[in-house]
Amino acid sequence: MENIYPELIIECDGFTNGDTFPIKYTHRGEEQSPEFHLKNLSVNAKSITIIFDDLQAMNHWNIWNIPPLDIIPGNLPGDKDLAILGNAKQRTKYRGPNPPKGVEHKYQFSFFVLDCELKVGGNANKQQLIKAMQGHIVQYGFLCGFFE
Repeated sequence: MENIYPELIIECDGFTNGDTFPIKYTHRGEEQSPEFHLKNLSVNAKSITIIFDDLQAMNHWNIWNIPPLDIIPGNLPGDKDLAILGNAKQRTKYRGPNPPKGVEHKYQFSFFVLDCELKVGGNANKQQLIKAMQGHIVQYGFLCGFFE
C-alpha cells in the first residue's frame, strides 16, 4: 500500500534513528528534551503532537499543539502551558529514558503533523490525544533509539 502522507524527515543532534540515546537526553544525564529539526513539513500543518514512549514499558512524554516549526527547541521547561511554543501543552515534563541498568529498552518519538489544534484538556493522556487526532493527521514520522 502506498504511503498517503508526504515523508516527514526528523533530525536530532547526535542521534539518528536506531542509535543509542545520547546520555544528556536520559534520566542518567541532563534529562533534557532533544531539539528536533523537521524537514518536508506539510503546507497543511496547523500543529504538531509528539508522543514519546518506552516501547517495552510506558508512555514518557506527550506534547501537543506545537506550531508548525522547522525547529522544535530542546530543553523545554516542565510547564503545562509552553508559552515559548504558542499554544503548546504538555501533561508532564519530559522524562528521559531510564530502564533498569543492564536492560536495553527501545524508545520512540512519534511525530504527528495535524491539520488543526487539538481541543483537549491540559491533563490529556496518550489515548485521549490519539483519539483527538483521528482524521486530522497529515504527516507522521518517528525517531527511535535504544538505552540501557
